[in-house]
Amino acid sequence: MDVPQLDSSNIVSLVESPIPIDQSLKIYPDIQYFSSNGILLITYSDDIIVMWNPTTRESRRIPSPILNKHGGHYNFCYFPRIDDYKIFRLGYDHKEIDIFSTKGNTWKSIGTFPPNYYFLAYNVVMADGIVYMTAKRKENLSNYTILRFCLEKEQFQEELLFPYAIPRSRHFLFSLGEKLCFIRLLEGNHKINREFWLYMMKTNSWNKILTLPLTRENCVRPLSFMKNGGMMFQKFDSSGFVAYNSTTHKLEQVNVAGIEGLYFIFVSNPNPSNVFTQNLSHDIIIDILTKLPVKSLIRFKNACKSWYSLIKDDKFIKQHYDTHKNCQKYFMVYRKYNMNNQFNCYHYTMNVPQLDSSSDAFLLESPVSIDESPTVYPNIQYFSSNGILLITYFDDIIVMWNPTTRESRRIPSPFRNRCGGFYDFIYFPRIDDYKIFRLGPRLVNGDMEIDIFSTVEIDWPVSSKLLFLWY
Repeated sequence: MDVPQLDSSNIVSLVESPIPIDQSLKIYPDIQYFSSNGILLITYSDDIIVMWNPTTRESRRIPSPILNKHGGHYNFCYFPRIDDYKIFRLGYDHKEIDIFSTKGNTWKSIGTFPPNYYFLAYNVVMADGIVYMTAKRKENLSNYTILRFCLEKEQFQEELLFPYAIPRSRHFLFSLGEKLCFIRLLEGNHKINREFWLYMMKTNSWNKILTLPLTRENCVRPLSFMKNGGMMFQKFDSSGFVAYNSTTHKLEQVNVAGIEGLYFIFVSNPNPSNVFTQNLSHDIIIDILTKLPVKSLIRFKNACKSWYSLIKDDKFIKQHYDTHKNCQKYFMVYRKYNMNNQFNCYHYTMNVPQLDSSSDAFLLESPVSIDESPTVYPNIQYFSSNGILLITYFDDIIVMWNPTTRESRRIPSPFRNRCGGFYDFIYFPRIDDYKIFRLGPRLVNGDMEIDIFSTVEIDWPVSSKLLFLWY
């Protein structure tokens, strides 16, 4: 479905279930569905737990928590920083909490639901990597609150209060995009006023975004925002969609051929870039991204979680470099000192063989902080290999720097050698290692020695000593 055009010309197609027919549950199955980073988590009680990519049709069976056979509330989330999917489970009976990591391929017991609260079973929501659960305090049953569990850190956080006291009004939690959405139902005069509140994590505040007067027969739940300012909803009876028109302030029916009367499962996909990636195979995406310049890739790192993980992958980096190494476009960096002896770097791009230098040079932020910058006539050396710069300031400051991505890495100094030295370095693709060569004198007797630094071994082993005298 195209949003916001609401194009319903496509016919729904049947997708083969990732669960074999003989294992499918029959009447009233306890099925739960969740989506993160384009992957579906499907649970059939605790016996069948599957992660499924509906685009590529690939699936992975998750081992069951054998000790817990009574079902539970599930949810999951992808964390690009650690490149791991984590599954959250809260047991029905004993309220035990278990965490599954796809990296470790094991279940980990965290403990139980906080003993000072009663858990309200209809509210377990994932947003921004946080599990939100509605609960009541045991000392005051009329006091509703929201408990927060950080799935990445695997620990409870400070509880979150509702925007106002909730005496008897019904309320629900939903995830709207990557945000937590709170819905309050106020009944009266045969109608239900439904208020939609959005939680802003950065400011730790609630914002009321919409109020809809709905009849009892027309109850809906939010699915995603639309580019034109509206919102997409699903009917509670799973019979279809409605869209809120922000101009007319009315709900409009959205018909999709092929789902009338069928049980509908929604896969949340609020990020427009995810729509692109789900319609293209992984190989095609890699082929497109490898042909883009680094400047464009840096922008795409913030566009999509899956793209971010792909661009940071070592294999992709090598493939991208091999694609562009013969493009005959040089990225030139030069240094300049100002009146305050501050060290600055500038760069401009030159095309070869045209030698087009029409582009203006612009300032690059130095990879070394100002207080570390040398003053007058510093002993600075520059070397380049595989698109990486090695910058040395005596033996005290040694930095590997990517001027395109602005990323840098501080290399530990060979502390026994404070007299400086001659440096150079090179990248060896066969062993995937940058090696730094240093030829310098010893402090004690002035003998020349050779040191080699390996970015893989992270060490400065002395390879040999040259029997030369330092004059």
